[in-house]
Amino acid sequence: MKNVLWIQTDEQRPDSLGCYGSEWARTPNVDELARRGTTFHQCHVQSPMCVSSRTSMLFGRYPQETGVFSNAVQSDTTILDPDVKAVTHLFADAGYHTASLGKWHTPPPPRPTWQYLDAFIGYPDVADPTAVYPPFTDAGQRVIKNPGSFMDTVEIPVIIGGIYPYHDWGTDPTGHLTDLTIAHLREVVASGRPFFVRISYVAPHTPVLTPSPWHLLYDPDEVKCNAGNQRAHDARSSYDRWLARVEAGLKMPLDVWRQAAADYYGLCAYVDHEVGRLMQVLDELGVADSTIVAYNADHGRAMGEYGHCQKGTYDTEVWRVPFIIADPARETSGDHRHDLCELIDFARTLCGLAGIEPEPAMRGRDLFDPVGSGPDAVFGVVDMFTTRRAGVRTERYRYDCTYALDDQRLDPGRLGVDANLIDIAADPDETVNLIDEPGSASVAAELFALIDEWMSIAPSAGPAPTASPG
Repeated sequence: MKNVLWIQTDEQRPDSLGCYGSEWARTPNVDELARRGTTFHQCHVQSPMCVSSRTSMLFGRYPQETGVFSNAVQSDTTILDPDVKAVTHLFADAGYHTASLGKWHTPPPPRPTWQYLDAFIGYPDVADPTAVYPPFTDAGQRVIKNPGSFMDTVEIPVIIGGIYPYHDWGTDPTGHLTDLTIAHLREVVASGRPFFVRISYVAPHTPVLTPSPWHLLYDPDEVKCNAGNQRAHDARSSYDRWLARVEAGLKMPLDVWRQAAADYYGLCAYVDHEVGRLMQVLDELGVADSTIVAYNADHGRAMGEYGHCQKGTYDTEVWRVPFIIADPARETSGDHRHDLCELIDFARTLCGLAGIEPEPAMRGRDLFDPVGSGPDAVFGVVDMFTTRRAGVRTERYRYDCTYALDDQRLDPGRLGVDANLIDIAADPDETVNLIDEPGSASVAAELFALIDEWMSIAPSAGPAPTASPG
């Protein structure tokens, strides 16, 4: 039986990794994982928000099936049907030791509602962020705070760059979690049972505090930074412009954004270092040749593009994520796939590689059975405050709009309510919104119809739509 090590990060962009084409990213361990496996370059999340994305990935269900559209329900124990099995449950039923270490962030809590995890090991970041990110003053400790606000009212600065302060663990949350996982892997390998172990890093999620010396890895003038594009911001939907105002990304000078970007990418490189430690212990324990390693993020994040600083939008920096699978048993390696795929494909793909029957109702596809072109369209939905935004991505277009307000679906006659329509083939940086351009109405209507069909999916419905224009 094949083992599974699932490495998950939070708020990681593909451009933080060399294997995704970055010429300056220093991520040798994830790049080596990509060399031994398959890298999916067009993987999109079901929801550009932590809890809703993680829930869809674990259970193989779309947000409209789980009822999880945002982070607001992370502690709600009534959302999900207790009879619905997560991918880890399927592996447990097949005799695997199953464990989750680090960030959970999925409703309801893993225990006692489900008893399929042999081990659930959190660390302070899960329950009490202040224990991991102790208060400190700016004096003697570099930190970059974004002057964002909550609903345009209370200012809530968010740490988007800086140096991690000393902690009496003698390490930082990322290194500490790696230590816990390595110790757990040693125990489970000694037991002789096959394992499915998830290590879920919070990094590089805000607060972005990069341990020394990783904060010195990148020169701020060398890293990619597209912050402050006023023209692209002005063309976006009114919702996107409002969110940019709340997050205050345009208030930060470009040189400050460059330093924040260097800190963020330095933290991603530090995670890469920890991945190397995990790969080393698999070799040491003699299980590297029998362990599938999966690497992905729950969503990306903006760093000043269009005035945005965090998540919740359908910009490529947020919606698209790194997704790599390395299976030693597969003859091909170093594959780079550019067909559209989604994180909801994760559960079926892992089941297929391990020879485990997936839940019949699980969505997505086994990305290796058969290997071929992907769907014509991928979809996402997220609730931000009282607004439900839905998006569709085809090979040519990105389209997203306000689909519902206060849980009430908008009048279908109001096609393209506050929408973004971007021709990605002609505008890969997504700077021009075509929604009001002559000739765009028919394309927008077709894309809205695809979203409308997808949003109507219920737990007993059939496959998601795949037809699309362009």
